[in-house]
Amino acid sequence: MAHREVTPAGVQADVVVTFRDSAFTVTPSGLQAGTATIFVVNKGKATHYLAITGPGLTGLRTAKVAPGGTATLKVKLKMGVYRLSDPPALGGRVRWINVRPTSVAPRNNGSTVQPPDGWWNMCSDI
Repeated sequence: MAHREVTPAGVQADVVVTFRDSAFTVTPSGLQAGTATIFVVNKGKATHYLAITGPGLTGLRTAKVAPGGTATLKVKLKMGVYRLSDPPALGGRVRWINVRPTSVAPRNNGSTVQPPDGWWNMCSDI
């Protein structure tokens, strides 16, 4: 069964990172340059944290995220490729985000994406 990445109601995030004990996912894997909010959720049984490195970023990480917990990280991303990891817990597993040049269209054009009704109940199957 494929995992669906969902942010809780009221959370504004450009990227969602979901930790499980043996892996983690990053959605989406690409976005435009600029300020981005990264929402981290720990659905595992171990404590995790997100470390991110890339153009202009070194040593940036979230606080430790306990099982069932969340964290939010706001970063300014330049064009390039960024490495996301949880070094101690996932033994070197990494994911990548490709950051493209900023579009000429406004970032917030008024469109919204709403989760389907009952989305929180669907999370119990994840």
